Amino acid sequence: MQLPCLISAARQIAAVALCAVLVSPGWAQQSQSAVPAEQPQAPRPQQFQPKDYSKPRSHFPNPFAPYMPQHVSPPSLANTPRIDQLMQNGKLMLSMNDAIALALENNLDIAIARYNLN
Repeated sequence: MQLPCLISAARQIAAVALCAVLVSPGWAQQSQSAVPAEQPQAPRPQQFQPKDYSKPRSHFPNPFAPYMPQHVSPPSLANTPRIDQLMQNGKLMLSMNDAIALALENNLDIAIARYNLN
């Protein structure tokens, strides 16, 4: 007489387990969308800080520091890549603004003036 009762209880347990299995993916999806992922910040460009060559190094803590050589990067003697952009059908298409900009970019006097401030 207890056999039909056990079969009925087994069916109820199986039905509850089946419902729990079918509903669990829905709970998992809801919990993921509730917490927004933090976006990484875009890298910021570093600010260029020119070195002041008009002021020498101090004597403290190294008394020989003012007499030590300072590193100066070599000048770039190559043409700017802008010239390649201005070439069309083998001809150099220059406006007055482009000519002035190219002259200033390739001017070594301006590059030297960065270091000789007097």
